[in-house]
Amino acid sequence: MLATTAKRRAPAPTQCTTKNISAPKFKRKRLQGSPQYNYPVCGVGNAFTAAQKSAGAAAWTLNSFTSTPVTPWPASQAASPRCIQMESKCPADELVASTSALNLRGSAINSRSSREVEIKGSAYSDGYKTLSSKTCAKIHDYLRRGVKTFWLQNDTDACSYLFDFESMQRHNISTGYRRSIRFRDQEPSCIDLTDDSNALDSPSYLSAVNKNTNCTVIIKKQAVNVCGPAFEGNWVCGAMAEKKLAKIRQLNLQRSPLIREISQLPECQQVFDPVPISPCDERFPIEQIKHLNFGGLTVHKVRPTRMWKRNRSHFDLLLEEEKEFFSAYKQPNKNLKLVHWAWHGAPAKSISGILECGFLSVPSARVGRVYGHGIYLSTEQHAQYSKRDRFSAPDSEGFKYLLLCEVLPGSAEVSEKGQTHPSSKVMHSGVDRMPSPSMHIFYTYDMNVRISPKYVVCIHPEVTKDILNNICNEKNIF
Repeated sequence: MLATTAKRRAPAPTQCTTKNISAPKFKRKRLQGSPQYNYPVCGVGNAFTAAQKSAGAAAWTLNSFTSTPVTPWPASQAASPRCIQMESKCPADELVASTSALNLRGSAINSRSSREVEIKGSAYSDGYKTLSSKTCAKIHDYLRRGVKTFWLQNDTDACSYLFDFESMQRHNISTGYRRSIRFRDQEPSCIDLTDDSNALDSPSYLSAVNKNTNCTVIIKKQAVNVCGPAFEGNWVCGAMAEKKLAKIRQLNLQRSPLIREISQLPECQQVFDPVPISPCDERFPIEQIKHLNFGGLTVHKVRPTRMWKRNRSHFDLLLEEEKEFFSAYKQPNKNLKLVHWAWHGAPAKSISGILECGFLSVPSARVGRVYGHGIYLSTEQHAQYSKRDRFSAPDSEGFKYLLLCEVLPGSAEVSEKGQTHPSSKVMHSGVDRMPSPSMHIFYTYDMNVRISPKYVVCIHPEVTKDILNNICNEKNIF
């Protein structure tokens, strides 16, 4: 053992033991937007030139406290009418603008940065329910690509839905049932269809052309508090959603044996138009169709065949006689309603025979006997009665057909079983009950004079996945 201890050497000073310690300085790079999510901010699909993009790239900065990006175009461009959002601004456009800024953080949008999508839960309450995270992820994936109208299949019930972020609605493709959709914690400027003061006198969307930029600006109508059948209330639908729904109905119609048969005939031999009427067309009888409480249908105009023209001429003559007769009984403050709407459900073969030859002229003529011997038609408000399979029997492909007719009931009475004629000369037709009848009974001796078919309503079966695969979920493609 050494008697003396060696002196410990002091360690040489290093960078870590010096008193003036300073962290290495890194040059902070300016955040730039990812080219993968370069969305237009306004909802009219405007595209910037290369000079505008390069000039505004440096202005893409993110406020450290908010997610509001600085506009990437000059101030003169920002005030252009081409990029001004309408008063009914689409919430999907706002979401795309905000998610564009969030993407600047260098990572893809996660579940926290993507706002959850909600749908109206019930027609009897104001509550909304949140869609599944998987469905929300699919929705945001389409919105990032600028697609605001697309269809998705539900994982739980296997139903297919068309999401319309122009009017903020979700359509059940097979039944037409509509529900309002919204983003959580967002108050869009929408039109409340449950408020009568917001009734629409114009179509669901109006187009205006900017003379300076030659750009078509779509003024959208958005629906809130909608939860019900397709044609209940006012018909509001985005432009692209309307095109896609029409395409789906057109493809589904090709499965109908009756429509295929009518389409192969020359126009002079067709008993009705195989091309359906658009719901936005003024000819579409939406006030009558809404009583079916069903949206998976098409409406076809009856063509004036020779038999139809003859029966219609007698119908018009009888109407003029009844106007003169009932004018003596008209009350001062009450309109005299002589022409009513009624529904008649029948199999496909009977539909063609009725339009070609009239009632009771078809091979399989059907006459009711419960409330008298005659032709039965449900009243306008009781359309679902004629929609039953007992009357409008489905064909081999599942399609059902109804006739929407104008009728002249005249003076009606409660008809009884076995009755074949009115009980007196001042009576003209029968009903099943009084008041609030649900069924018209027209006796066989003048039924073709008092009943005039106007439309053929085709009830569609469920839309198959093969048809939906032909509907492209891409921007501006249907």
